[in-house]
Parts: sequence; structure tokens; C-alpha cells
Amino acid sequence: MARYRQKTHDELVWNDIRRRMTRQLDVEIASVRERILNSLLTGAFDEYTKALESGEEIQLESHVASWVADAMDEALKPKIEALDISQPT
Repeated sequence: MARYRQKTHDELVWNDIRRRMTRQLDVEIASVRERILNSLLTGAFDEYTKALESGEEIQLESHVASWVADAMDEALKPKIEALDISQPT
């Protein structure tokens, strides 16, 4: 059985800092995700309705998946590069 180890005050403070930073990052990611989805889904729905009007039925195919991947790269790559998290400090 695992045994609980009492944390020091400094460890508890660090855990609080880490937790708050993690939660804030999660909020920021959710915000960016919502904006990207708003753009992606609006464009996809426009294409879908145009296809339906022309009698074409669109299925989720590999080109759709690559279209989403390309759109995600376009939306996220500049933000990730701006963070410059790839190099340790």
C-alpha cells in the first residue's frame, strides 16, 4: 500500500502555483479552440449547404480530414511559434 507523505509548505505553495497556471492555460486553449472551431465549422457548413443545394451529398472523407488539419496548422502554427516553447530556457 502506498503511504502518504506530508508535503511541506513550499511544496503546497508550488502545487497551487502550478495548478493555477495549468488551469489558466486550459482556459486560454479553450478560448482559442472555440474561435478556431467557429471559423472551421462556419466554412465547412457553408460548403456543406452549397453541396446539398447542388444535389451532392458530402461524406467525411480523407480530403476533409486533411482540410481540417491544414486549417488547424494555419490557425495554430503562428501561435505556437510565437510561444517559442520548443527550446528549453
